[in-house]
Amino acid sequence: MVGLLAWSVSLPAAVAEEFTADRLFPPAVTVGDERTVTVEGKFPRWPVQVECDRADVSVTASETSGSLLVRTAADTPPGIAWLRLHDEASASGLLPLLIETAPVTSEVEPNDRLDQAQRVDLPAVMVGKLEKAGDVDGYVVSVTAGQRLVGRVTANRLLGSPMDAVLQVVDRDGNVLAQSDDARGIDPQVVYDCRADADLIIRLFAFPLVPTGTIGFAGGGDFVYHLQATVGPLLDYALPMTAPTIDPTIGPVPAKAVVDADPDAAADQAVAAESSVDERIAPPAAAIAPRLIGWNWDDTAEPRLLAATSVSPPIVFVEAAIGWFPFAMPAPRGVRQFGDAEGAEPIGISDLPAVISGQFEQPTAVHRVRFTAQPGVKYRARVYSRGAGLLVDSVLTVVDPATGTQLGKNDDVSRNERDAAIDFVLPGGNQTPTELEVQVTDLVGGHGPGHAYSLWLEAITPAVELGVAADRFRVVSGKELEIPVDVRRLDGFAQPLRVVVEGLPDGVTAAATVSEASGDSSKKVTLKLVAADVGEGEPLRFQGPLRIVAYPVDGSEAAPAAQDTATEAVETTAAEPAAEPVAAARFEIRDGFGTADLWLTVAAP
Repeated sequence: MVGLLAWSVSLPAAVAEEFTADRLFPPAVTVGDERTVTVEGKFPRWPVQVECDRADVSVTASETSGSLLVRTAADTPPGIAWLRLHDEASASGLLPLLIETAPVTSEVEPNDRLDQAQRVDLPAVMVGKLEKAGDVDGYVVSVTAGQRLVGRVTANRLLGSPMDAVLQVVDRDGNVLAQSDDARGIDPQVVYDCRADADLIIRLFAFPLVPTGTIGFAGGGDFVYHLQATVGPLLDYALPMTAPTIDPTIGPVPAKAVVDADPDAAADQAVAAESSVDERIAPPAAAIAPRLIGWNWDDTAEPRLLAATSVSPPIVFVEAAIGWFPFAMPAPRGVRQFGDAEGAEPIGISDLPAVISGQFEQPTAVHRVRFTAQPGVKYRARVYSRGAGLLVDSVLTVVDPATGTQLGKNDDVSRNERDAAIDFVLPGGNQTPTELEVQVTDLVGGHGPGHAYSLWLEAITPAVELGVAADRFRVVSGKELEIPVDVRRLDGFAQPLRVVVEGLPDGVTAAATVSEASGDSSKKVTLKLVAADVGEGEPLRFQGPLRIVAYPVDGSEAAPAAQDTATEAVETTAAEPAAEPVAAARFEIRDGFGTADLWLTVAAP
């Protein structure tokens, strides 16, 4: 996010009414285009200011209330941009805008019946709404024999639409040729191998995310969808599922192959690929090329990496394909080794942390990873698949391959987190380094496209995380605001912390607070912001980012005094805070996207 804005426009004596911004429609634009996008909500004042996390996406408020003008260059990488709107008195949450290389077409009603299906040329991206109960949207496309038609919906993932969509391919007579329900999370993805030249209809309908007791298709103003369709290349996902960079002291790992998602074609379609770089695509020197999994690949597919923003993780894309994939896996820092665990033979890991990836091609497949465990060291193995919207129902088993002794097994982190994780140590009394084997399987024998995962393996070290309940905060000039901060102490982290606010404007103060190693404050602290009545003769107004960070302290200092700005040095009665914070409060949006760049509004009374 860019820009610190202090507003000086006079407002009425009463606190100005806040606007609401619920979503963007259409939720996608095409690169190299200029398009009007509507912000659905309520705006008592217009225009507003717009912040975007991507400098290569230009967004400005139009003259018409609720309308934004979005401009992108022809070479803008695809992916996602996050927008925040603000005016003198309020700010919106972060709103997603998808960036596409294929033309974006808005639905035109009526398109419910087969004879009303809206014609589109492939490749295409269709955006629309299932606005009422029973709504069905159809799009007719022309295909030829031998082509593979791929359709993919983004609705619940990224856009947050409260819908469980179903996607079908049907012929002109309504015969269902292919159907998908939950393929990427609860969003569908359908693949159909065309047997003849024909006009086919891609049909979409949905059920409510939360069952209502009503039997039938659901709809509503928030049932927004984004539908990609092509008979050409489409990028589905990539391995590993974290940004493929390694600790530069180790050196690069050889690039992996770019392969087709069709297991029968994988062997003859594998080609070497390396990342290309431009000013927006800047992986470290020790980057490796990811392995791309998709549909309709040819031997020209080259992965490119779009650098992370304040909201988005790094994104991989292919210029000749539609689709992109975010490297959203929360892997450990400083990965020192990558590997592929596919085949019957174990893969050996010599250095940790490591990320190992695989895809199950057979229902009985067991992927094995071996490494040498040290006495007294606690290790963690964790799978990432369902978190990326993929299909592996993972099971992790740790064994001593020399004796066959099982040291642990897990198939779910929790009721709501279905990726497996396990912590383990060498058995008591074992004082010599010992080779252990981590086995990865699918609980129900799932295999084929989408049954892919990344596994990270690390020696556990104590860590701390900060969390907040919102990505934006608002205080009225002359008033106070309390911000609760969750302190998550992981794996025995027991050091007291000084929690402070950085980036406050003149006239706003915040007393830092200490999170002790035990007691209530070890889990949660509350920061109090105090906004002055006036600033330079006017009621204080401000719009801009702030950060909430934690520094380690020795626990003996008293509660600190308020500071005019959180960037000033904080006096201590014991050790000075570390030069770098150990954690920053992060707000999780969804699906691995989130931000530590929070937003503050100071509104006039």
